[in-house]
Amino acid sequence: MTTATGWVGGLTIRCGPGTPTADYLCTACWHHIRIVGRDHVKYGARDLPITHRATCPATPKENPQ
Repeated sequence: MTTATGWVGGLTIRCGPGTPTADYLCTACWHHIRIVGRDHVKYGARDLPITHRATCPATPKENPQ
């Protein structure tokens, strides 16, 4: 999903000739997290969407019935 800012929501990992960088953008609440460094990206990037989903203010926590 492309936004008005040009950012794409979700997890984006860039590995170039420099330092690897992972960006996570939540399209529900516009929270942004950036991780920089080979070890941080290697071990921490896959957990970004999962850990944010647990604390996202735009996600309903329970389904009241």
